[in-house]
Amino acid sequence: MKKIFCLALTMLLALSPALAAPQLSDSLFVAAKQAAQCLMTGDYDRLTGLPFSGDAPDADEWASFAANYRTTGYAQQDYAVGYWLNESWRVAVPLRDPDAPDVEVLLLTSDDGYAFSGYRYADWGQVAQECAVSEHVVWNAEYVPAAPQVFAD
Repeated sequence: MKKIFCLALTMLLALSPALAAPQLSDSLFVAAKQAAQCLMTGDYDRLTGLPFSGDAPDADEWASFAANYRTTGYAQQDYAVGYWLNESWRVAVPLRDPDAPDVEVLLLTSDDGYAFSGYRYADWGQVAQECAVSEHVVWNAEYVPAAPQVFAD
């Protein structure tokens, strides 16, 4: 009985790295933030160069997708969060400071942590809920909502 237990435990330990999330490449954060900026400025041709594992969307598909957003012009470039959910990484770039649930987000997915596999529209409220249930959350630069305030005694 002890031998069977030890064998089962050994197999479980050997398989545990395979069950973990693959590493999320820092280059996906950079690409996602650049994609958000290109999407907001209408530079759809540059979006066709994103690292997609399959066929990347063409400029017309990006232009059609951009119609989902109310935000235009400039996208913030400081904050992005990656989180593991349902067997894939999500890289979320809020278009403005993520200080309210209705802040629009460009959400890119990655199955392997090195190339994008999809994209969708989201808002910060959805992303915050998904991050709350994820076991792996990585900020490239964590958002701090306000500067510290000093109060006199």
